[in-house]
Amino acid sequence: MRFAITATDRYLNIMQAFLGRGWTPVKLFTTPVDQRVHRNKEVIELAQKLKVDVQLSRLSQEIYGSLPIAAARRSSSRVTHGALVTGAPI
Repeated sequence: MRFAITATDRYLNIMQAFLGRGWTPVKLFTTPVDQRVHRNKEVIELAQKLKVDVQLSRLSQEIYGSLPIAAARRSSSRVTHGALVTGAPI
């Protein structure tokens, strides 16, 4: 399955769980943070290591609709902990 995720380091374990199941990330959304209370360094490093596109701004409706997995979202996708996942072929 393919997925896009909105995450900071607090949710790195969720991204790792998806990867552990063999899912393929298509995009990471995160926002600029202070790196004191909220951090995103590790999740960004993981995305870059996997050559996944990183967007440092909120997920907008326009961007959501342009994701490669967006066409399948109506039939077989769900949102889980800030991740859009789909099992449909892309």
